[in-house]
Order: sequence, then C-alpha cells, then structure tokens
Amino acid sequence: MTCTIVVSDIKMPGMSGFELVRRLKEILPEVRVVLMSSFVIHKAEFEKVTPSLDVDGFVMKPFTKADLVEAVRNITRGMAA
Repeated sequence: MTCTIVVSDIKMPGMSGFELVRRLKEILPEVRVVLMSSFVIHKAEFEKVTPSLDVDGFVMKPFTKADLVEAVRNITRGMAA
C-alpha cells in the first residue's frame, strides 16, 4: 500500500515538517504533501524560504475542514485514479 497524500505540521518534536517532506520525497517522489502551520506566511514568502522543497499545499491554522478539503482537492486534480 502506497501513501498518496500526507498532511503534516511544520513544527513537530524531533523532526520538522520540512525535513519530513525531504525524506518522504526521497522515498516516494510521487507523494503529495500538505503542510500546516500557525505561522503567518504567504505562499510567495514560503517558496522563497524553501525553494527546493516540493510542497504541494499549505494551510494556516486555524483552518476549517473545508480549507483542508480544498487544499487536498487542489493537489489531487489531475491525479490518476
């Protein structure tokens, strides 16, 4: 069984969400990742800070279930069934 989508916080004990993304993409390059954070950061700023990080979606806390569903839908459009 292969994981298709991972949703993770950026700030975690032991390993950051950024490091998790790097490791996941090494093992499963096709996996899609949505990161979440309570830090206020705009997409352009996020991409400047982590230009080599292959993150597919980003949501800021607090977010609603609808926000998360929208982020997942945005990255799954066009994925093979």
